[in-house]
Amino acid sequence: MRAYLIFTILFVLMALPVSVLGQTDPDWNGLIPCEGIESCHFGDLMKLANTLMKFLIVDIATPLAVVGFAWAGIKIVLNPGNDGARKEAKAIFTNTLIGFALALGAYAIVKAIAVVFIKTSVVNL
Repeated sequence: MRAYLIFTILFVLMALPVSVLGQTDPDWNGLIPCEGIESCHFGDLMKLANTLMKFLIVDIATPLAVVGFAWAGIKIVLNPGNDGARKEAKAIFTNTLIGFALALGAYAIVKAIAVVFIKTSVVNL
């Protein structure tokens, strides 16, 4: 129970600065970069895909990986003598690392394909 309380407090403290990021970005033009079917082109589709991939990697996968690494670290620190908990924490760490590496690898592949097939100015990050 104590571990869950510590984890909850740490999670809340890490999540508080994220509320500042909720401000409107001056470069944000919305999710869909065109204003109707007639004005949409292939480049607009790639901008949409790039926006979605950036959101999934930066705003979803990275915080989840941080929480996974933090949880594994907390389990290791709070259970120094318990070999079962230590083994479980190492498994959490390994699985988090593999999952995040797969997400970044998928993003790199999609980014490389986008750069090859369209102008590089469309897929800036």
